[in-house]
Amino acid sequence: MNMKKPICILLAFAMFFSGFLGIPKAYAEEPITITISGDKTQYSVGDDIKISVKSSNAADMFGVQFTFKYDTNALQFNESIKVSSNYVLYGIDEKVDAGELAYGIINQSPGTHDGLIGNISFKALKEGDTKLELTKIKAVKSDGSSVREIPVNKGYYIDIKISKKDVPVDPNPNPTPIPEPSEKLIERHKGNDRYETCVSISKAGWEKSDYVVIATGEDFPDALSAAPLAKKYGAPILITRSKDLNPSIEKEIERLNAKHAILVGGNSAISQDIENRLTSKGIECTRLEGKNRYETAAKIADHIGDASEVIIATGDNFPDTLSIASYAAFKNIPILLTQKNNLPDSSANYIKKNNIAKVYAIGGTKVISDSVFKNISNVERISGEDRYETNIEILNKFSKEFDLSSVYIATGQNFPDALTGSILAASSKSPLILVNDNLSKYTAKYVKDNIDKIKSIYILGGEQVIPDSIVKTLIGK
Repeated sequence: MNMKKPICILLAFAMFFSGFLGIPKAYAEEPITITISGDKTQYSVGDDIKISVKSSNAADMFGVQFTFKYDTNALQFNESIKVSSNYVLYGIDEKVDAGELAYGIINQSPGTHDGLIGNISFKALKEGDTKLELTKIKAVKSDGSSVREIPVNKGYYIDIKISKKDVPVDPNPNPTPIPEPSEKLIERHKGNDRYETCVSISKAGWEKSDYVVIATGEDFPDALSAAPLAKKYGAPILITRSKDLNPSIEKEIERLNAKHAILVGGNSAISQDIENRLTSKGIECTRLEGKNRYETAAKIADHIGDASEVIIATGDNFPDTLSIASYAAFKNIPILLTQKNNLPDSSANYIKKNNIAKVYAIGGTKVISDSVFKNISNVERISGEDRYETNIEILNKFSKEFDLSSVYIATGQNFPDALTGSILAASSKSPLILVNDNLSKYTAKYVKDNIDKIKSIYILGGEQVIPDSIVKTLIGK
């Protein structure tokens, strides 16, 4: 994520991890407005309900925070909000059982961004009328040196009407046609949310495992370097809420009969309560943490062991790191993180003390400038014009190393599915392909050029994340 000034990063954490505490209040002449709308007003039981969150008067919006409230008896939460390209998630608090979904969202670039912030979907469960509310709305406007809280309406809601599902009766029914056998296996690993999807991925790859690597599912920085660590121990990557162990993840740890847990990040990422919970179950816990994401990545690299090569990627966003995570894992190459214009001491010291002979820089100069490598030799940059071309450039660069008989597809708009799926892909030396709703021409060409080699396609996440239409387009159907 590109921020105008270093202070913006501090303001982001102040807003979304401290609930906007301590922010000076002032009022704008034209307050930012946040609204929600549904894709239609009438639904049937079983229908998916697509809700859009939009902004107006957002010429200088730095961040926004809001909460969805809904009746869990009438609506089923399908998937976490999927933000548009101008925004990135920085805070998530999904109390699904209580019918509350709280999100913090940061504007990635300056300028006017009136319009779509993101989409979220629900499933209609029962006949009747229900209401979806948007509450606890806070928007923050920034000029780079000050922050102003913008007053907005106290709540928004939309009425949703759900009717009984009508099943038409065909007076001349025909037998259900038998589908033609497919040459390719297409399989989804999915769940109702990122944590259940993580469990589905774990079950697909592991009958049991002595080790598990545990990271937060609420933010990406500490988990970016986890794939090579998990590969060292033959372990799945499991994600959980930061403050408490997600129940589905706890059950998966029990199913795996894990005896050791490696916790990635400090107490703010994985709380002490979670560590205590695991210890009480007889699981030995090892925590790898530093003062920041860069030190944590270096701690993970040290734990992996001797290396002659390293990968350096930005610590400000996730796509580039996840694009190379599968390769890094099965080649046992540590992943270090950097700032855009400065290589942190923790990363520089690791390279120096291990006499690293080769460095792969992932991403263009917009995310990692050339000045980062002024004191490092034998650096090779792999990049494209955006995250999707960078993804394909990585796959082409190491094409001889990947086994293309199986490929894994994940969204490039959010990190959890790609993170937990990267280690599963690494187990078969398979590439991880990132996609979005507007299929990149580079992605389409890569799959088309290699379609004859691909026998199995594994999709990470539900149809709300990766629609079937995207998969059909990729394989030419």
